[in-house]
Amino acid sequence: MHFFSTQFFQKIQDQGVESVGSWTKRRNIDIFEKKFIFIPINDVFHWSLCVVVNPGEIRNGYTDVNANEEDEAVEKDAPFILFLDSLKAHQKNKVKRHIYNWLNFEAKRLDRYQDLNTDKKNGVFFQHSMPLYEPKGEYQIFKIISFLSLS
Repeated sequence: MHFFSTQFFQKIQDQGVESVGSWTKRRNIDIFEKKFIFIPINDVFHWSLCVVVNPGEIRNGYTDVNANEEDEAVEKDAPFILFLDSLKAHQKNKVKRHIYNWLNFEAKRLDRYQDLNTDKKNGVFFQHSMPLYEPKGEYQIFKIISFLSLS
């Protein structure tokens, strides 16, 4: 796991992904070796949380959507973004765009997943390869927490 401060997302939003490049480089942190990356967001007196799950398993995002039962483990480890915003006050598309840009920046910096990059405009991380989920009720949140605790 890796936890960022609220300054992390604010800096990405205000100054771009290059402004946080040293945050992981200086400490020799490879985010693609982490199962969970927690990114708290504080904006307009409201908190939300973005959790990047399994970013190093991006290749699983490119698996066949018609996978059979033998491939169930691959689907379980597939990467995704969990966005928790109880008031729906933060624009999830804006958050998603910034997170994808940051992940693509880190992948390029670490020279990772370049063989998967078929779309030079979007990079490796985008909606198709790493979807964003926003639970809409207690049941969905419980289901996701149960899933994460079993992984």
